Parts: sequence; C-alpha cells; structure tokens
Amino acid sequence: MTIDVADALPSRNATFPTTPHSGRWPWRAMAGALAVEVILLGLTTGWLASSTPTPKAVSADAPVMLSMLVPEPEATPTPAVKPAEPAKLPSPPLKREVVPKPDTSHVRKPAQVPRATATAEAPPIETVSGADAPPAPSAAPPTLPPAPPVATSSGPDERFVAKLRAAVQAAVVYPAALRGMGLAASIDVEFVYMDGRVSNVHVTRRGRVATLDEAAIAAVQRAAMPPAPPSLAGTPHAFKVRVIFDEM
Repeated sequence: MTIDVADALPSRNATFPTTPHSGRWPWRAMAGALAVEVILLGLTTGWLASSTPTPKAVSADAPVMLSMLVPEPEATPTPAVKPAEPAKLPSPPLKREVVPKPDTSHVRKPAQVPRATATAEAPPIETVSGADAPPAPSAAPPTLPPAPPVATSSGPDERFVAKLRAAVQAAVVYPAALRGMGLAASIDVEFVYMDGRVSNVHVTRRGRVATLDEAAIAAVQRAAMPPAPPSLAGTPHAFKVRVIFDEM
C-alpha cells in the first residue's frame, strides 16, 4: 500500500473557511495536520518493519556440533645413519723362520792365554831437600812514582855534590833504639834538588835494618842544603848521596 503524504497534508497555500471565530481555527487546523503526520509516520514505520525479514530463533535444544583442532605433531629430525664400518679381516699370522743352530761340537776352543799382570813401574820421584832447593826470590822493593825529568849533576858540579853529601852526613842521627848493637850501614838516597829545597826523597840501596833506611831519609830532609850555583839555579836536578851509619 502506497500513501502519498503530499496529497494527505493540506497545502500551505490552501485557504480555510473563516467563521465568526476565525482566531481559533488555525490552531485547530495545525493540530489536526500534526496528528495526521504522526499517524502517517507510524504507518510508514510499521510497513518498513513488516517488510524486513526476521531471523529465525535458534532453539536452545538444537544440538551444536563442535570440532576440536588437533595440533599436528612436530616433526622430529631423524638422526643421520652412520655407514657401517667394514669388518676388519684378521691378519694372517706371521710365520717365523727357524734358523738351525750350527753344530759347534767339532770346533776346538782356543786355549786361554794368561794375561800379563805386570804393571809398569813408575819412575822414582826425586825429592829436593831444603838445602838443594833454589832460593826463594826476594820480595821486590815497592815501585815509586817516576820522578820528573831532571838534569843530572856531572863535570864541574862535583864540588856542589860534595857540599850536598857533607850537609846530609852532618844531619845524620843514629837511631836511639839501635844504640849498643854495633850496627853499621851504608845507604844510598836519591832526591831532587832545586834552589836549596829537596823533594821525592827515596832509598835506592837499603841497609840491613829498615830503621836505618828511615833515618837516612830523615837526614836528607833535615839537612841544611847549600845554595844552588848559577848553572843549576831555577831548574830541578836529581842527586844521589851515600849516608853512612857507624856507631862509635
């Protein structure tokens, strides 16, 4: 059923009859038109509802088929198959060759020769007695530092050398510790002289007692040396004098 709403509703340009009470009529007409629209709206809604198919209600008692998904089993890796080892064949036993022992019954054994037991005699060792032994080398005198190069006295300076010897001999003092022993000695002493002063005094020929050697050195250092001649002035010269010790 088709209802034309436009034909049912009054037109806006329609004219309504007027009555003596024309002030109330429009309100009634509007209310009637509104009621007609409501009715038409309800009819349209009902028609639309009837035309829509309703879903069939599922009965609560109908059986429901449920299917469970079974998980597939995991594939396990198959172990690698090792190739079978070939069976070892037993090695054939080795044959040992038996060598026959030679017959030595007919061989004569050589006669044993006695070994010589004589021992070589060692040559006799000669012993050297104390009298035949060579004398032990005497201890070398201590080395003294070399003296500076000096001019040696010779020729016309013999007089000056005699004055030096006399000055040293005059300064000799016999050691008191050796008095009464009767010891005598001649000791050579060498020294460097320059302008009345001496240096580098040392013994070149020692006596029998070290005390006398020390006394000879002290005599040279203590002696009042004569002045140098003009030919020796200002330069060092080496001299050697003999100091004599004689207890009288």
